[in-house]
Amino acid sequence: MDDNIHYKPPAAYFLSLLAIALLALLPIIVHAQTNTITIQAKNRPLAEVLKTVGKQTGYATAFSVETLKDTKPVTLQLKEVPLEQALRQLLQGQPVQYEIKDHTIIIKAKGTSKKETENSRNTRIITGKVTDSTGNPIAKATVKAANSGATILTDINGQYILALADSDNKILFSSVGYRPESRTADNPVIDVLLKMVLNEIEYAEVVSTGYQKTPKERATGSFEFVDNKLFNRKVSTDFVSRLEDVVPGISAVKAFNNRGSSLNIHVRGVSTFQSEPYPLIVVDGVPYDNRLADYGKGNFNNINPNDIENITVLKDAAAASIWGAQSGNGVIVITTKKGKFNTPIQLSFNSNVSLKSKPDLYYYPQMPTSDYIDAQRYLFDKDRYKYRFT
Repeated sequence: MDDNIHYKPPAAYFLSLLAIALLALLPIIVHAQTNTITIQAKNRPLAEVLKTVGKQTGYATAFSVETLKDTKPVTLQLKEVPLEQALRQLLQGQPVQYEIKDHTIIIKAKGTSKKETENSRNTRIITGKVTDSTGNPIAKATVKAANSGATILTDINGQYILALADSDNKILFSSVGYRPESRTADNPVIDVLLKMVLNEIEYAEVVSTGYQKTPKERATGSFEFVDNKLFNRKVSTDFVSRLEDVVPGISAVKAFNNRGSSLNIHVRGVSTFQSEPYPLIVVDGVPYDNRLADYGKGNFNNINPNDIENITVLKDAAAASIWGAQSGNGVIVITTKKGKFNTPIQLSFNSNVSLKSKPDLYYYPQMPTSDYIDAQRYLFDKDRYKYRFT
């Protein structure tokens, strides 16, 4: 026989091999479609076992936390048991029952009325996934039906399965640290993207003592904090006038008008002798000496009230532990406005307009010349000016 001649098997040979391979795979395919359940559970929550059943069969499971709150832990061993038989054994002795509809296992409480049973048959199943702006799944996000109140949490992959009644037409999605969203329940699959809440942290009021800043609820001693809104409630060219009638314990001296050089205010009265009777002023942690104001040094009027962010008035002896004897009459701590990181430019404008009538130079009555001469003659006749001539 010639060595160059090769044997070619007929096409029927290849068909036979293909048929044998398909027959070998047939038991695997049939086994995947029989929906048999294998469970090995010991004191496991019923919700976890139900999720295992859903993974093995490919069925969706729909239940609420409220429905399973009175269920007992499950201890069960099953091997390749049909789905419904496995569910009956799984829920035996539990206060819940099951219903299979549209490839979904619905868990509900026992003793459901006929009306509720009819409503459950009209239940719609909504599935989907909840993610953040970067595409990562959000676990433990709350998915709630707006009307019926049915609620479920997303799993570790951000997925959820929610059973809706016919009256439910809106679904609410929420999670801690994310802005809530709502969707219309008009599709069987609803994927939602939640945006993280930024720069909306609750505002904490901070008190400045000049050396440090501390939250208001942790500050000790007697103090008054005046924020920017309260400070700008009054309009004036100096900051002292804006504190009057705003801060308790501050009294203004109205006996003489030298506001241009002296503070003329007291915090809880005067507590010192032969020293500065007015409070100490601290601007951004630096003492602002108000002495020699008549010579242009340390004049408090040089502080622009529009540059002030907030003011803290320290009243009691606790201020002396920081500023010493010079704070015997209180301390006014001023914090000025500053730029903030990652904040756009802000421009504010403030103007004051005063209106008054035109002065009338002849408004005050004046004595006529003749009356003035008569008055002087009368005083002269009565020896009013006699001492000047003797």
